[in-house]
Amino acid sequence: MSNQVQQPVVAAPIPGLSEQQQNIAADCGSRYFQAKWDAIETARVYARDVLGIDPTFEQFEQGRISWVNGYVEANPENTGNAADAAWKQFLALLSELFGISPVKPKSDNKGATKKRTERAAKIEKLVQHYTENGAKSARDLEGMRMAAFEAAAKGNSAAEKIADELKTVLRVVNSEQNKELGEQRKELRKSVRAAAGKCSSIERLQQALDILDEENAVLFDSVEDEEDED
Repeated sequence: MSNQVQQPVVAAPIPGLSEQQQNIAADCGSRYFQAKWDAIETARVYARDVLGIDPTFEQFEQGRISWVNGYVEANPENTGNAADAAWKQFLALLSELFGISPVKPKSDNKGATKKRTERAAKIEKLVQHYTENGAKSARDLEGMRMAAFEAAAKGNSAAEKIADELKTVLRVVNSEQNKELGEQRKELRKSVRAAAGKCSSIERLQQALDILDEENAVLFDSVEDEEDED
């Protein structure tokens, strides 16, 4: 008698699909696309009617709380962590589609302002330190961070602190790059709106709309892929 443990079969291959099964599969594909498109439209409405171009700390935070409340009310079985994770995914979609920063705006509170100023000065020194010591790009910083991780794994206690510092510096550098890209997107959107306003050809306007709709669907897929990698 063999002692080999029998693994449970999760899903057996189906040799061929019936017409009914094919119809179900097609319906699933249609529903999946519609769900993605609904998410894009939801992000569009939130960006336009809630956040606007430059939300304050209070507007951003109140919007976040209301969004999370609506998410939890729709499914009371969700935990707080699940709702927070969903909000982060939604912010990533807003950032990708509309260039809205996923970072919460700064508070005007004096105490928070002082702490923020002190933190910013400390981070600025870190960025200056590492950029003056061989890091010319985000890729260089990531390479230095990986080297610090390897050194920490070999027992170098100081390397662990360096890895944490480089993580902070990388976040700042990437944030600045994303901000620049966001500004470029805003300017290009203005140009597109202006060009569309001057265009009198229904055919060309429809072609432009079809291209943008297709690109939005592709961008949604890329956001999902990035979240899966995280």
